[in-house]
Amino acid sequence: MHLKAIYLERKDGNMSFNHAMLNNDFFIVGSDSRDTFSDGTYTDNRQKTYVNKELKLCWSYTGLSIYHNVDLIKIIKDILDLPVAIEEKLFIIQGIMTIETERYYKETSQDIYFDLFVGINENYQNALYILEVKNGLAQIAKNKKYNEKYHVSSGVHTEFQDHLNLIKMQNINTAVPELDRIIKLVMEESAKSDNTVGGDTYIAVMDNQGNIRAYINGVETNF
Repeated sequence: MHLKAIYLERKDGNMSFNHAMLNNDFFIVGSDSRDTFSDGTYTDNRQKTYVNKELKLCWSYTGLSIYHNVDLIKIIKDILDLPVAIEEKLFIIQGIMTIETERYYKETSQDIYFDLFVGINENYQNALYILEVKNGLAQIAKNKKYNEKYHVSSGVHTEFQDHLNLIKMQNINTAVPELDRIIKLVMEESAKSDNTVGGDTYIAVMDNQGNIRAYINGVETNF
């Protein structure tokens, strides 16, 4: 089956980059680690891709992460680590991020997004869930479960998903270096313009048995 591309709304502004892909054999997701603030300053130690080997899930986000000194990603991680149905967890997260992005938009009059990709293994089959929120509105058309072969990017410079070598992305042994290559290409492009993508690359791969491997800058590790 041909790998289908999902295109989210093109973003501008203080966002990073991530990508997720689901095929018949495995799920892969990865991101950079730059957190850019409203004043243009940034830090390169913000983890944006996570795994939970016990629950057999991997996830990655772009967009609003800290607001009024509240670490929203810590809250979201705590929710995703709960041993309850993924649909219930995403419903709670959507409610939180709808409120927080609406507050941000009303206070700043600037567009604000939160995009979340979650891969989960259910009965020895992987699935991809997408959650996208903009300015207090959940993007219902894209917010759902995907079981077929899809790939999707979020954040800035999402056009780089069209530069992926899809043959390499279909092989679990070559998908990690290929996604690492694309994220680093986005970093190079970002350095010429918005400068919001940078730091280390974080990538997670999960096979259809729910076994997860994690990589930083293409080197297998734990995170």
